[in-house]
Amino acid sequence: MGYDSDSSVIRRIAGVVAIMLYELEIFPDETYVCNEFVGLEALIGNHPPELSPEEAYDKAIHPDDREAYDASFGQLLRAVPTELEYRLVGFDGRVRWVWDQMHPVRSDTGLLVTGVVVDITERRRATDELARTEKLAIGRAERQGTLRPIGERILGMLLPEALHETAGAVAAAFACDGVGIWQTTEAGEGLLRAGVGIVASAVTPEGLPQRPGIVAATTERDAPVVVDDLETATTARRDRIARFGARSAIAVPIAGESGVWGFIEALSRDAGHFDTDDVGFLTSVVTTISAAVARDRADAAIRYQGTYDALTGLPNRALLGDCLRLALARGRDEGLQTAALFIDLDNFKDVNDTYGHGLGDRVLVEVAERIQNALRPNDVVARFGGDEFVVVCQAVGDAADVREIALRILRHLGEPLTIRDAGNVTLSASIGIAFGPDLVGPDEALRDADTAMYAAKSAGRGRVEVFDDAMRNRMLARVRKQDDLRVAIERDEFEVHYQPIVELQSGAITAVEALVRWRHPTLGLISPDAFISVAEDTGLITAIGRNVIICATQDAVRWNRGRAGAPPIGVSVNVSPRQLSDAGLVDHLRASLEQSGLPGELLGLEITESILLDDDPGHAGRIEDIKALGIRLLLDDFGTGYSSLAYIQRFPLDALKLDRTFVAGLHETPTTTTTSIVAAVSTLANALSIDLIAEGVETKAQCLALQSLGCRLAQGFLFCRPVLADEISRLVADPVAWTLPKSA
Repeated sequence: MGYDSDSSVIRRIAGVVAIMLYELEIFPDETYVCNEFVGLEALIGNHPPELSPEEAYDKAIHPDDREAYDASFGQLLRAVPTELEYRLVGFDGRVRWVWDQMHPVRSDTGLLVTGVVVDITERRRATDELARTEKLAIGRAERQGTLRPIGERILGMLLPEALHETAGAVAAAFACDGVGIWQTTEAGEGLLRAGVGIVASAVTPEGLPQRPGIVAATTERDAPVVVDDLETATTARRDRIARFGARSAIAVPIAGESGVWGFIEALSRDAGHFDTDDVGFLTSVVTTISAAVARDRADAAIRYQGTYDALTGLPNRALLGDCLRLALARGRDEGLQTAALFIDLDNFKDVNDTYGHGLGDRVLVEVAERIQNALRPNDVVARFGGDEFVVVCQAVGDAADVREIALRILRHLGEPLTIRDAGNVTLSASIGIAFGPDLVGPDEALRDADTAMYAAKSAGRGRVEVFDDAMRNRMLARVRKQDDLRVAIERDEFEVHYQPIVELQSGAITAVEALVRWRHPTLGLISPDAFISVAEDTGLITAIGRNVIICATQDAVRWNRGRAGAPPIGVSVNVSPRQLSDAGLVDHLRASLEQSGLPGELLGLEITESILLDDDPGHAGRIEDIKALGIRLLLDDFGTGYSSLAYIQRFPLDALKLDRTFVAGLHETPTTTTTSIVAAVSTLANALSIDLIAEGVETKAQCLALQSLGCRLAQGFLFCRPVLADEISRLVADPVAWTLPKSA
């Protein structure tokens, strides 16, 4: 039987509750006719008149549900009651979920099917929302459980790895289609640092300097943003999210040291995948990311401090070694020449002493910039330390090309520096070059360049020297001498010779100067000029000097034994700047005096003017401690350095030793200048109540001139060459060792 299509009751019901009633008759050949369709317009809207009701309804079935709908028709053919939920796409554009209940009854002609179709869109939406809410609740609980493992893992990783790990964990926790972590650049663009899922396609080796997702909203508001549905979002936001094929998104900013560092965003192809409750989870994740970013920034600062000079910003010595190693390796692989230039500023200590270290630092910054301006694009300059710089030149042609680079550096450095509060400062530098196929590694290159730099300084400063075979031979000889000196110390091959200091009026010996000699097993007796500089540079002078002090104090006690009533014989020992810098010097002097029994006033230490000029803060205090032991202080080679009354007055000197260059000028017809200088020094010594000792007296004329100029003490070959301790014992036994010349 059929429905009465004129039944107003049925039509009113269908219009109010969006229900459709229908009746189909299906024939054995599986064709069918529609007898009734009541309420069709309520479900699919007004259909085109050229379509029959059954054609319009069939066309409205959602394509994704077509297969299930056709399968239900097969159930009807077997006379099985069937019900199905599927979607209809109406001619008004709306999509509705419907519930279709079909009841087949066999008839004489086939099957008679009556059915009812009800709009369940709202019910379905409520059910889906409930399921989604339950899913999100479960997901939130599960996600909260992932927070601790995420934090524990990423804080032990490097930042790129940590960000990628976090993006993957968030994508898994949200069960979403993609996650991206973006860093905001100074230009306000997003630089992709890590991406998974649909975001990963945007990753390039250089990053992606664009504004993906909802970066604009995030960075402008500095607050979380949730996009529930692309269709309800603004046009600009839709375009950005749609670029990844997403429909919903959530983004939370990542705090940095000063403002927003970037943001993390999660994307889903489904609408309503995220809600405001998800912000809390993502904010917790962001806290961990911020900690990882801060740790990476701290690590980067540490790495920078470990590889770059804090003052000039240039690579430091550690990074220089890596640069030079890579340059040499590249040169060997590509057949290119590499050069190392060692630059040392000449007399830069004068700048610090004159203007202070603060201005000196400003000068070094300017020097670094000038060196860089003098180089080629691929050359590297590093600060080696203090006022020393090293340049690494790659792909150079020959030694002439390298020398031209070095000369260009000198020209740049030679231009006056205008420094605020100091005026113009003019600098020069000495440059040593190591170049050629013999450069095996960075240590060898720096060693050879350093050797050439010292050769440039020795040749007059402000010049360039290239390391060559002659320098290598001198360097090897110096290294061999260092090794021989170490062996000599172990074998006790050093001897102490003594030269008497004579009272010019009586000829009596008042003291002696201790002078070290090296008794080499094959070369014989070696004078100090041949080894003292090497011993000083290597620090071996400390061990040698300590042995000299021990011998001198013991020998002096032996000389004075049995001289009761006679003036005692003192002994003086030379002390270098390196020795005076030795923190153990005072203790060693004290121990030597105590063990030998020599009174402190019979021991003298001879120092040079360079020690008085040195700004080593330990020197002044050490000299005070030495004087506290009663030891005499003698200023050696007076007049050859920066002689200054201020220094003489500042330090507690007991004697001045007039340099031999002044004594040499006192011949039979001395110049007025020479005699005036010696007379002035003698007057100065008398005024200060300190002794004046003339060194290098070799002729009678010099002796007579010194007597006439008021000099009381002298030493030199005229009286005695340096001799061993036993000979001094014989000489001091004679009350008057020499008969001195007398003026006519």
